Amino acid sequence: MQQISRLSKTTVFIPRQMSLDWDNLETPEQAFWRKLEPVLLGNFMELLEKEVENYEAK
Repeated sequence: MQQISRLSKTTVFIPRQMSLDWDNLETPEQAFWRKLEPVLLGNFMELLEKEVENYEAK
C-alpha cells in the first residue's frame, strides 16, 4: 500500500490556460464579505420596506 504524503493532498494544480492575477488576490475575509454583501443589502432593503409599510399603516 502506497503512503500518500500530506503535501500531495494540498497541492493545487493550475492549468496552463489559467493565470493568477497577483495584484488582485483577495483574502478569505474579503471573499467572505464580498459573498455576504448581497444578502446583507437584501435584508436591509426588506427591513426598510417593512418600516415604510408600518409607517404608512399608521
